[in-house]
Amino acid sequence: MTAAEKAPAPKVLIADDEPAVAGLLSEALGELGYGCVTANDGEAAVSAAGENVFDLVVTDINMPLRNGLELIRWFRDNRPGTPMVIISGQSDFATAQEAIRLGVCDYIVKPFDSLAEVQAAARRALEKRTARDAPAQLARELSRSTGSLDNTDILKPVGAGDVIGGFELLELIGQGGMGMVYKARQVLIDRIVAVKIMTDFPGMNRDAVLRFLREARIAARLDHPNIVRAVDVGREGDVCFFAMEYIEGESAGDMLRREGAVDERRCLTIGLQMARALEHIWRIRLVHRDVKPDNILLAGDGTAKLADLGLARPVDSGTLDMTRTGVAVGSARYMSPEQAAGRRNIDVRADMYGLGASLYHMVTGRPPFNGASPVEVIAKHINEVPVPANEANPHVSRETSRLIGVLLRKNREERHPTPTVLAEDFENVLAGSPPRYA
Repeated sequence: MTAAEKAPAPKVLIADDEPAVAGLLSEALGELGYGCVTANDGEAAVSAAGENVFDLVVTDINMPLRNGLELIRWFRDNRPGTPMVIISGQSDFATAQEAIRLGVCDYIVKPFDSLAEVQAAARRALEKRTARDAPAQLARELSRSTGSLDNTDILKPVGAGDVIGGFELLELIGQGGMGMVYKARQVLIDRIVAVKIMTDFPGMNRDAVLRFLREARIAARLDHPNIVRAVDVGREGDVCFFAMEYIEGESAGDMLRREGAVDERRCLTIGLQMARALEHIWRIRLVHRDVKPDNILLAGDGTAKLADLGLARPVDSGTLDMTRTGVAVGSARYMSPEQAAGRRNIDVRADMYGLGASLYHMVTGRPPFNGASPVEVIAKHINEVPVPANEANPHVSRETSRLIGVLLRKNREERHPTPTVLAEDFENVLAGSPPRYA
């Protein structure tokens, strides 16, 4: 009998008051060979802990009888050393900081777009149970992988009023479990910028740090009016920061949530600018991999800019469209079939599919596919054809519907071959002509 055969499967407690979510998480972790027990409230979770010894706890925050933070405190007092992961729709910074203070290994905000994120978090947490020197190991890996900038053990928290790398942090404008984005002032030249900060996170998510640094380095290679421009990247003390162009406006996702279906001509204008952005990215052989409305920023003068290069990869990367657990990455609603199927050789046509899915959502007010879970949506991208945009919204012209339909074809060989050809088709439709590539 081998050592692997002797080792018992990790036992995981999943606490979530939504049975469908608990079932989805149980299925995802079960695929890794973990034994899962589910509980739909905090008291049921404590009761299960009285009958079992768990190697990992995955919990929601808002639950009846005993909430997630109370459950974490119970485990800290009664089962010390048990790794904890939070998966919650509650994303306010105070809650995240309290969870971190209590020693959670990871904090994932619902709705999560890929079960890979959950699986990777569970693996990291279980690895830390037997490898308590993870912070030092992280620093060594960062140093090897990304250079001297990344010699980072623990990144301390910062706040408005602090000056980091010559940038005065003015106002928190975005946040997540791993970092924050501030409106800031570049002190030396009195320029307003946006600064992304990696914050203190015990048991830090290695993948998030690498993504943060990779995004900065890729952005520094790009210079185009329709891509958010990098300003600076660096480290000061224990803080890593990435300064970028500040966009006074909103995202296409914000506009979509506010207005529902968006004016067709406005969408076409945004699409044309995104095609030009993808053309620039493709010229240096990169794939964005996460084109979606929330990553399209809209300036007050009508300029659209592509943002968030954290998932971007060189086209020849051996792990182009996979996570460490082998599950496709990208936002489920806008993911190309080839990404959803886990293909490694994706190219710019996957980004054009994401743009098509985004424009479909914008002109119709609904995404191409909906489902009860990200897995169901991903399956539809692979197997189903969306209702034509002009049928989903009769106000959409036939020409625009045809253009979007080409972008959403399952076989990438049938989509526009390059962003340059796509941009020409946007120009045709904006001029009142039919798309040529249809």
